[in-house]
Amino acid sequence: MKSTELLTFGDAASEWLAGLRPELKESSLARYRNILKIHLLPEFRDTPVSGITREQVNDCRIRLLSGNEDNAALAPATVSAILSVLKRVLRYAGNEKGCRIADLSSVTVRRNVPRLRVLTGEEQFRLTRHLCANPSLPNLGILLTLYTGLRIGELCALRWEDIAPDSPSIQVRMTMQRVQTPEQSPRTRVIVTAPKSPCSVRVIPVPDFLKPMLLAARREPDCYFLTGTSDSFLEPRTMQNHFRRILADCSIEGAVFHTLRHTFATRCIEQGFDLKTLSEILGHSDIGITMNRYVHPSMTFKRENMNKLASLFEGNLLPESFEPSPTRRKTVKSPES
Repeated sequence: MKSTELLTFGDAASEWLAGLRPELKESSLARYRNILKIHLLPEFRDTPVSGITREQVNDCRIRLLSGNEDNAALAPATVSAILSVLKRVLRYAGNEKGCRIADLSSVTVRRNVPRLRVLTGEEQFRLTRHLCANPSLPNLGILLTLYTGLRIGELCALRWEDIAPDSPSIQVRMTMQRVQTPEQSPRTRVIVTAPKSPCSVRVIPVPDFLKPMLLAARREPDCYFLTGTSDSFLEPRTMQNHFRRILADCSIEGAVFHTLRHTFATRCIEQGFDLKTLSEILGHSDIGITMNRYVHPSMTFKRENMNKLASLFEGNLLPESFEPSPTRRKTVKSPES
């Protein structure tokens, strides 16, 4: 065993990652592995953990955010994720190996949460009309997402056995995603696993107006929803490409598949949904995530809510005219008078 003074960041990272393997999903392990391989090991691999200073880490943060002639600048969210992995490795070395580690609490990244795209009411109507006029299982999947808030991975992993035929509801129990497979060929593969968060395992009631379409399209229970077969599926990347073509057909710009989920949440709020109910339908762990990330009230909705204040104001209090009374100007005498 190496002395705590000689333990390198590379060795500490390897041990930390190996310890996480039994408890983390494959997608999370792949993400941590990529962050280490691409960003952290080239910078700190042979550096003793006890020799990594706050100044070194801060310099690394600045380079990642600013970029250089060899590497493009990274988004604040990406740099924040990189710093998080670095700090976790160092905490492991400090707690489990007794290494002296620098105080990195002040090394952070300010993340500006962008305003997420939401379809306007007219765009939503146009998209819905196009999907209904061009029936197919992928188009029905887009429609289902727009009116239930499913994530794309959840939709791609959905099988017909997950949709109750009598009183339609969706049982979300699996998700699909593409992950990297290091030192293997091909470099990535598609996996279907249980959602990362227990809150994402849920049952979503389906609106009644979608019931006839689901009954008409129904396939055998073990078939994937989007393909109608049990041995083939549409992965998220393929579904995103299909959605882009649909957006072009509808002349809708600036949207991505996740826009459907944002739109669903916003429309629910505008229709007066109970926040706890909406949070559970979306699979969030608390209401705050629902409000801060997905709800973007339109100006029309804001105006309607402001006009509710009218009930607090007695109409007969309004004056016939609102001409201001003339004010008397104060005359100031000059010092010489």
